[in-house]
Amino acid sequence: MGGVLGGVYPKVRESFAELVEESLVVHGVGLLRRILDEGSPLIEAGLVDPDGLKVMVGELEAGPYTEEPYSKLIEVITLDQAARAFLP
Repeated sequence: MGGVLGGVYPKVRESFAELVEESLVVHGVGLLRRILDEGSPLIEAGLVDPDGLKVMVGELEAGPYTEEPYSKLIEVITLDQAARAFLP
């Protein structure tokens, strides 16, 4: 496929999977540890289970990384950052 269809239906799936993996492994673990150590509005609201998060972070640190389920931790980091920015 070329032309317009090549752009709409590319032969190779574009993905941010590698970027998410590196971000989580290099920077995300520290942010998640801070959420666990200092607390989070998400934990206070009952939206995140701190015990479950602790298990997931430990497994992420131990490796190996797999897209499922660890890529979901990006959402926890993002939502925590947003809640901290907008809540008093």
